[in-house]
Amino acid sequence: MASFSIEHLIKGTKIKRRPGCSLFDINDFENKTGFALPAELREFYLQTDGIFYERPAQKKRSVPLVLSLARLGEDYQELVEMNDYYVGLIGVNIADFGILSITPLIDADPFCVICKGKLLGKIIRLWHDDTPTLEFGGFNSFLLSLFEVGEAGEWDIDNIRSEPGRVRINIDNN
Repeated sequence: MASFSIEHLIKGTKIKRRPGCSLFDINDFENKTGFALPAELREFYLQTDGIFYERPAQKKRSVPLVLSLARLGEDYQELVEMNDYYVGLIGVNIADFGILSITPLIDADPFCVICKGKLLGKIIRLWHDDTPTLEFGGFNSFLLSLFEVGEAGEWDIDNIRSEPGRVRINIDNN
């Protein structure tokens, strides 16, 4: 796992961050969900409790780019409540793989991290109408791609370029 500084990434951008989460908060989250966060995501939350873009025209409204830990838990519960839909679409029980949406569910096709199983730590795109795609080998790669898009002036998750070799995936228990 490559360690990096969130402060270094956000320097000179319109990105805002919150103070990092405590180990107590992270452990509490993990106890509530029943699985551990992948190492890169855990390191991220120790540095900052999510990152937000301040839209110049809407200074009073911050747009979450990577969810806060509390929102991560809320969106996980929403995914679990929508589990029957995803079982029908992709044949996967969300809780069995600890699929966490790291970008807002409201965006319809969120980027998610897998917290259990053979794809532990991988970032997928959970399409609302198609099978998921494997987008990144880990959270740090996703975050670097997000900042590349931002440096080009587009803080929009739909413009994030996945790592080469993006493929449709079939998640199973094997």
